Amino acid sequence: MRLPIAIVGVAVLGWVGWSIIQATRADELAGTDPAAALRIDPDHPKALLRLGRLQLDAKDFDAATATARHLLSVEPGQGDGFAILALAAVGRGDRDAKQLLEIAVQRAPRNPGVRTQAMVAALRASDLDAGMRQLDALLRLSPGRGQILFPAMAQQAVDPAFAEVLVGALVEDPPWRGGFLASLTSQDTPPGAMDRVYAGLQRHHTLAESELRLWLERMLRNGRWGEAYAHWVGTLAPKPTELPSVYNGGFERPPSNMGFDWHELRNTGVFTSIGAATGAEGGQAAHFHFIGRPTPGGGLQQPILLAPGRYRLELRAKAEFLHSEQGLQWIVRCDGGATVAELGPLEGSFGWQRLATEFTVPATACPGQWLELHNPAVAGSAQVVSGDLWIDDVAIHPL
Repeated sequence: MRLPIAIVGVAVLGWVGWSIIQATRADELAGTDPAAALRIDPDHPKALLRLGRLQLDAKDFDAATATARHLLSVEPGQGDGFAILALAAVGRGDRDAKQLLEIAVQRAPRNPGVRTQAMVAALRASDLDAGMRQLDALLRLSPGRGQILFPAMAQQAVDPAFAEVLVGALVEDPPWRGGFLASLTSQDTPPGAMDRVYAGLQRHHTLAESELRLWLERMLRNGRWGEAYAHWVGTLAPKPTELPSVYNGGFERPPSNMGFDWHELRNTGVFTSIGAATGAEGGQAAHFHFIGRPTPGGGLQQPILLAPGRYRLELRAKAEFLHSEQGLQWIVRCDGGATVAELGPLEGSFGWQRLATEFTVPATACPGQWLELHNPAVAGSAQVVSGDLWIDDVAIHPL
């Protein structure tokens, strides 16, 4: 009796070993060749799920439905099985597709395909709130989809109703907010869409300074200088009753790098700072320290908004051992156009002195202007500058 029992034991062990090998082989094939894996184990859940997805991709919706039902018979709680059923129903245009999508959203909330189709269905039904919930969930699940969705959202924001719902989602500060708002300021976005979104956030008092800066910069790039100026003035506190043509011309405050204030530039060959300076009228001045390398100018510029007419540019300057090939100039140039004012050259060593020049802003091709320190020499070694320059009390007055 012992021999037959031993033989049976060996056979059982052999069968167990073979079963383990087959199960392991099925696991290995499930992701790459689900049909082969199912020949080994017809009820392999991962193979069934992979096969169902491949059938969906091939638009074989009936086969995908059958595979999903098989999967759910093996694993009734498999959420992605409900997802395949719903997506197949959407692909066929079944009447119950909406109900199946609602079930799939509950059972497979992290399935991007389900979220996408639920969003599309809601938007087609003009249910903007439901559509935005699905869109928000989709962007949280798959941040990379923003590259495709953000431009479409920006175009749709031309519609005031959609823009309002979109602003409501952005107010909650979702993780995709920064990426979307940055994309919204691209040149391809309709200005009306951008304005609706940014103005909506401003009304909710949730527009960050960095976001406002992007909005204003886009307005300037589009030549909408008057609108940009009005929005920028609205951010100032306390509200000014009157503003000079050059804001913060005495450098009493650090540059905000926003709107029609001073903007700091990353020019090579110069270190720019705002700080205490002996002899400055308000105690503060802009200091440009040039280190003997080529530079296109100073590290500050300011957008200004002057109506057509005659003006006087004036400022106070001091220099120590300032040397360049042609001398530095303070200029006013039209945005994208001609230079209308040149004040200089600034060269050598001298104590505080007041400098001035008169200029004309033309009636055409000059929607806004830039005020900046400029090196007129040809780019390259001719633009080498060394020494120090202090500037204070910059102003422009109409004549």
